[in-house]
Amino acid sequence: MNSAIDAPATFAGRLRHLGPGIVVAGSVIGSGELVLTSTLGAIVGFSLLWFLLIACWSKTIVQSELARICILNNATFLKVFNSMPGKVPGYGKQVSWLVWFFFLNSFVVVFAAGGILGGAVEAVHLMFPDWSYTAIAVGLTVVTAAVLGTGSYQILEKLLLVMVSVFTVITVYCAIALQMSDAAVPVTQIFAAQSFDLPIEHLALIVAVFSFTGVNIGESIFYSYFCIDKGYANHIGETESHQGKQRAKSWLKVMHTDVWITLILLTLVTVPFYILGASVLYASGMEPDNNNMIEVISRIYTEVLGPWAKDLFLLGAFLVLYSTLLTWVGGDSRYITDNLIELGFIPDEDAARLKSTKIIGYAWPILFFVLLMFFESPLTMIILGAAAYAFSGPLVVGSIFYLRKNMLPEELRTGSIATILLHVAMIVLLLIGAGTIYALF
Repeated sequence: MNSAIDAPATFAGRLRHLGPGIVVAGSVIGSGELVLTSTLGAIVGFSLLWFLLIACWSKTIVQSELARICILNNATFLKVFNSMPGKVPGYGKQVSWLVWFFFLNSFVVVFAAGGILGGAVEAVHLMFPDWSYTAIAVGLTVVTAAVLGTGSYQILEKLLLVMVSVFTVITVYCAIALQMSDAAVPVTQIFAAQSFDLPIEHLALIVAVFSFTGVNIGESIFYSYFCIDKGYANHIGETESHQGKQRAKSWLKVMHTDVWITLILLTLVTVPFYILGASVLYASGMEPDNNNMIEVISRIYTEVLGPWAKDLFLLGAFLVLYSTLLTWVGGDSRYITDNLIELGFIPDEDAARLKSTKIIGYAWPILFFVLLMFFESPLTMIILGAAAYAFSGPLVVGSIFYLRKNMLPEELRTGSIATILLHVAMIVLLLIGAGTIYALF
């Protein structure tokens, strides 16, 4: 039910309505920052810091534009994308081929979630080596299902706010401590090490870092759902009148504040992890792999702060990976439900939507567990899931151009600068997609 209200006029007021970005940060600050970013630093040193910053910043405009379209139409991501041309059979109705693509793609991306579960399990196992690896995995799966089976956005937001805040403080503290230790690296040395020569032999990892660092395409999609859950669309109400358009612009400003604060938070965590990986792991020749992913990355902390810091790192690693898992299930439960509705398998009713969201919230963690137990290769699983996201990017951005023109009144479209940034994002995503094909074949 719509309840149009005016948006807060001050920055402090807008801060009180933030939240979707924190949920997304709980997902992004995980496999990308903790595992992939530090692994890239360990393998190539400081040379690709410039690439990492592009990966962090280039997709923010996609996140913002996609949320804008969904909020202004008070419609979910797939309901909006189902209006795209190119109809194919669904279940008893015609649907856009993109709906089928995103549905099938989600079953490839889910491999990464199994890998993230593996990382969280390894962190707990290293803290409590007497505990069984399988028992820890079962325990985390059960807790995740219990939390997400409620279908409550508010529970998710509160949990992730605590987890992300704690981990951000731990990581920034470690990066500052590095610069005060004997292993400190001058900024001039970091700048001098930059190289535009991408190492082809590590292309799969580079693609994975781009796909999972910053707000990736999956998180951009999830973000649009969490904005709807937060109530931004309901607060706007009608947008036909001048007053409605002004109210819409003011609520979009709230969303933009949420987006930019998230970007700042992500950068504060991403850059330190890369620098720590390049400073500590690259210098000692240590590279994380499927068998010792968390163990090797923990050296970032112990080499800088001393052996006592291992447990501090493991706590942070668990918090960040588990928060990623919670966000993934929370986002996928909404996303898969939306898929099933648009494909015609379940009715487009609030009761059916909530029921499906809860069922997937219970079932999805079990799927992650099964994949982890079967493949037992967390790092490879994360890279595989990231590759699937790389193919989605150009499709999402290309569709945004069509949807902006056909679903938004001219007064509520973003200006020329945003359009230029979208074109830049499209070019970058196409290049990454090409790199993914090359790396795979």
